[in-house]
Amino acid sequence: MPLARQIAGKPIDEAIIQMRFSKKKAARDVKKHLEYARDEAIVKRGMGLGMVQPEAEQDADAKEMPASAKESNEELPPGLEDEATQEATPEAKGPQGVELLSSAKAEDSPQAAEQGTPSPQQRPGIVVEDKKGKRRLVTDTSSIYVDEAWVGRGSYSVLEYDFRARGRVHPLKSPETSITVRLKEEATRIRLMDEREQKRQNKKVWLPLPDRPVTAQRQYCLW
Repeated sequence: MPLARQIAGKPIDEAIIQMRFSKKKAARDVKKHLEYARDEAIVKRGMGLGMVQPEAEQDADAKEMPASAKESNEELPPGLEDEATQEATPEAKGPQGVELLSSAKAEDSPQAAEQGTPSPQQRPGIVVEDKKGKRRLVTDTSSIYVDEAWVGRGSYSVLEYDFRARGRVHPLKSPETSITVRLKEEATRIRLMDEREQKRQNKKVWLPLPDRPVTAQRQYCLW
């Protein structure tokens, strides 16, 4: 039960890491179950494949390489290689080289990031609130997370037999438990968050009843 609460609401990769470093005995079985559930969701349901680029598109991008890039990959004679490198690299003391270096440093500076120029390390994301009120930053809406995890009764396994008098044999059954996980994509969590926010906004404001004088009542009962 504590392991099921620990992995509920977390991304599938983070839940597997939690079970990997857990010291509990049942964490190994839970880790295998999570890996199997993740693979089944990817193969059968196609979940978690939003950021993956198909091989056909990769081949098409490779074929559409410009001619200038192909010509740059051609080998040059040994005498002309030094001249080409000298023409390509600007002088460190020249005005053009100084301008290029200063512009490159300005783009990498934090002031450029404050002005709105995104750096390559910055990735757009969405802050999502789960059922428990915790907030997470989601960069891939097709990533898989553990929506629910609960523990139930499992099957009984016969480990050994208890041999009694007069030829009687009693099988010793050991109870087992089962764990069930429900996987969903982050797009579903975003949709549920929007629905909860919309329901919260559409809720009517509670107003107390007006104070009115009490009428048509007697001090004593009539019977």
